[in-house]
Amino acid sequence: DILDWEIQSLRHCFASVLQEPYLFQGSIRTNLEVGNETSIEEALNTSGIDGDLIRNRLDADLGEKGTALSGGQKQRVAIARALRKGAPVILFDDPLSSVDGATANRVLKSLHQKLREDKKTVIIVSHRSEHLAQCDQIITLSGGRNE
Repeated sequence: DILDWEIQSLRHCFASVLQEPYLFQGSIRTNLEVGNETSIEEALNTSGIDGDLIRNRLDADLGEKGTALSGGQKQRVAIARALRKGAPVILFDDPLSSVDGATANRVLKSLHQKLREDKKTVIIVSHRSEHLAQCDQIITLSGGRNE
């Protein structure tokens, strides 16, 4: 029963990446200090963050809510943060909606490989059917009913 769990223990079981992610005040590094399951470099590489961004801005102030980054960069930093947390269940809610198709496909392939190796449970909510190509099970909702 979920009511028997301590709230802190329950929170450690889940990580989420939302369509409009919230980034903490500070730097990319600050945003990635939520865990240490994987290295910062590996988490950023898996999430498709460009090497130049890592080298040039890892410790630079991002501004409030990450205003110094594009929408796609914010989403990929949020993905890297979820990977670092090490939660057994990760929810992705349209996590690459602000990223071009080629980059999204590259990141999804990388994520699929990493998360399968790490034996994570992944739930993906997406309007783009191509983002679901590697899923084991797909549930389609239409008009509020499961088809």
